[in-house]
Amino acid sequence: MLKKNDISLSVVIPVYNEKDSLIPLAEELKNVLDGLGRTYEIIWVDDGSSDGSFDTLRLSADKDNFRVVRFSRNYGQTAAMSEGINSSRGEWIVTLDADGQNDPADIPLLLETALSGGYDVVSGYRKNRRDPFFSRRLPSVIANRIISAVTGVRLRDSGCTLKIYRADLLKSIDLYGEMHRFIPALMHHIGASITEIPVNHRPRMTGRSKYGIMRTFKVCLDLITVKFRGEFASKPAYFFGGMGVFLWIVSAFMKTPSIPVPAYLRKYTLKIILMTILTVFIPAKRSGRCDILNSAKGTMVAVSRMRMAAE
Repeated sequence: MLKKNDISLSVVIPVYNEKDSLIPLAEELKNVLDGLGRTYEIIWVDDGSSDGSFDTLRLSADKDNFRVVRFSRNYGQTAAMSEGINSSRGEWIVTLDADGQNDPADIPLLLETALSGGYDVVSGYRKNRRDPFFSRRLPSVIANRIISAVTGVRLRDSGCTLKIYRADLLKSIDLYGEMHRFIPALMHHIGASITEIPVNHRPRMTGRSKYGIMRTFKVCLDLITVKFRGEFASKPAYFFGGMGVFLWIVSAFMKTPSIPVPAYLRKYTLKIILMTILTVFIPAKRSGRCDILNSAKGTMVAVSRMRMAAE
């Protein structure tokens, strides 16, 4: 049995109802990793599969290099990935999907890029993505641009699971919700160096996608959380105190009879409040930093337009 200090590379694979793809993927991984000349382990995390995926993994596992973790029910990809990361013993951690669309042959390039360039994170992007355009690729392009704008981490494909991370930095962050796609942004907040390289993407041969509309909604909420953690984690009073003061001033201004309040302000009060809240989370500069002065200017411009519309 390999000891923790003897392992160079850990491969973490969340599994949810992917029985038919597991054995071919395991064989590919073994061939690629054996060729690296490094010690490794493969950690399969069964996220409450109901199709026999766990039995397939348990029966085919190589006890020296394979480890299988099983959840009692489906907790989601982030929880499965977090468990695999925390259970890993390698100096570097590679993550990839269990559906066979990520190509294990790209792992040596990810590792070489990290070692030669001194990067803490090397993220793959699916240059020739083999997914339906309208249902998968177009929403992904839009989401990637929003994520890059909000987090300040310019990646073309945040949703690509195939990545390599320096283990000690990766284990220092907490994952929950749908935050596995935001790991580079979270590591950027603690000073990690990040780059992106093109990787192969293969068509799905078995099973079906596990995506749904609720997942998109959760991702949007987690994006707000990531932005908050990056900008206000060490100074939450700046956000809550600032919003509290702003809302108190607005309420006092609107409720004081002696102060004449223009009709357009009364009509659009809620919109102004919501607009100000949103400008806290949207970066005002290309650098990704939130500039409160520029946010205030943007709100005042919007108020001026409302006044013109009302007139």
